[in-house]
Amino acid sequence: MNLDDFKQFIKIDESEVKRNNEVWLYTRVSSKDQFANKSLLNQHDEGKTYCLTNQYNLVKVFGETYESARGDFTRKEFKNLIDSIRRAKKKPFAILIYKMSRFSRTGGHAIGLATDLIEGLGVHLIEISSGKNTLTERGKLEIYDRLLKAREENLERLEITLPGLKKFIENGNWLGSVPKGYDHYGPRVKDLNRISGEQRIVLNREGKLFKKAWRWKVAGERDCDIIRKLDALGVRISDKQISKMWRNPFYCGLIINKLTGDQIIAGNHEPVVSKKDFLLVNKRLRERTETYQGYKGDENLPLNKFIKSYECGTSYSGYCVKAKGIYYYKNNRKGSKENVSAKKMHESFAELLRRYQILPAVASEYEEVLYSNINDVISIETTETKVQRERVDEIGRKIKRLDDRYVLEEITREQRDEHVANFVREREQILANLKYCDKDFSNLKEAIKKGVQLSKNLAELWIKGTFAAKQAIQSMLFPEGILYDFKNNVSRTSVVNLVFSAIPYFSDSYKGNKKGGIIKFDNFPLSVAGAGLEPATFGL
Repeated sequence: MNLDDFKQFIKIDESEVKRNNEVWLYTRVSSKDQFANKSLLNQHDEGKTYCLTNQYNLVKVFGETYESARGDFTRKEFKNLIDSIRRAKKKPFAILIYKMSRFSRTGGHAIGLATDLIEGLGVHLIEISSGKNTLTERGKLEIYDRLLKAREENLERLEITLPGLKKFIENGNWLGSVPKGYDHYGPRVKDLNRISGEQRIVLNREGKLFKKAWRWKVAGERDCDIIRKLDALGVRISDKQISKMWRNPFYCGLIINKLTGDQIIAGNHEPVVSKKDFLLVNKRLRERTETYQGYKGDENLPLNKFIKSYECGTSYSGYCVKAKGIYYYKNNRKGSKENVSAKKMHESFAELLRRYQILPAVASEYEEVLYSNINDVISIETTETKVQRERVDEIGRKIKRLDDRYVLEEITREQRDEHVANFVREREQILANLKYCDKDFSNLKEAIKKGVQLSKNLAELWIKGTFAAKQAIQSMLFPEGILYDFKNNVSRTSVVNLVFSAIPYFSDSYKGNKKGGIIKFDNFPLSVAGAGLEPATFGL
């Protein structure tokens, strides 16, 4: 009897079968000096040689630049590598790294990440310089040990360098990227044109214009007006960036760094504002924040910051005259004398809510027509969504083709990065639109019914409701707030929730039909450009 006949019953361990021979390469150096001495080129060449020797197909390359290993996902190229693996439908067999220290120096975090790649995604790690890999249990332990040693090496380096870095800061120097408005010259800067033997932090054109911005802020001007003035001078700055600038002591010539503890260091750079004015601005910001926090939860002032001026768009803040026990709303615009009693403001708002109360006689028909109209809108959005998703897939394929051409050396890194950046921006915009479209409309009819039921008594619900209920009704109906016309004591709408937007038209049409005839509502002007449908909000 031939025992070979029984080999058909041997079970093959599929984990030992190499499913594909496609690998990705990750290269990295820590500093510009290493970048300049061709270390990256050496890592790249060694990776190609390893693939030829071991019959692997190198399909993608990541890294190719200098990035600190202080953190894993603070490295853009490293994050790009991991994100690309997670998104890829066809995963690479392995990631090639010249040395494990190039992959990560975070120790335990690196091991956790490696385990997720190996066990969760089926992607192995291979160290080119030693040939060690994670294909076996013993190999995994060896790779994990190398990641721990890389962490140990990093700690030893920090113990040597930290005292020097602390002394560097104490001498008035700056570590890291400089704030907006300054240019950084020194031995380790990224811009090759700014390499210098000694550090110099120089005020640039933006920084010189920031001096004007600080003067405007000290004078009490609003951020939006300052941003507009800077924009006219050719300086683009967002509201978040300018808010950050007001609170950064660097701009008054001081350096604060955790390496020096609670020690305040006088920097060598030129300030754009005096220390006195910096403290004045921050005192005002702190007082304004405390005032807002003090009143935003006051049950007597539910419209605080929700109401904006019809004339200038500035918000109204609530406050109390304690001597009289009377509450008011005040326009925050500098020099404004628009003070309105809370009672008067609330009556105006309640009157506005009554405009969005459905008449019982037309409630059922309103539900039916609204449901039909929204369904039509959803149908159009679904078709557009399909086209947008196809475009996202197409962009992904184009980026892959660019990566392939770069690996084959048909295009340069600069050409690849320029085109990829454009595609990524387009994809992000499409995905942002898709996020808005991907709402769950499965309970649409029930949501509309609840909304219409709620609209039958809106004003009374708001008047008698708790502070939380009032705020929920306000934000549900008017998600962008309300405009208040001070001269005429009238509250005006901007954006209205889709469910409620056409109620005034229905009510007016019904009231205007004095003869009692049949009213055709099937072509009423549904405002689809307003706020979206938010079914969950109707559970008040």
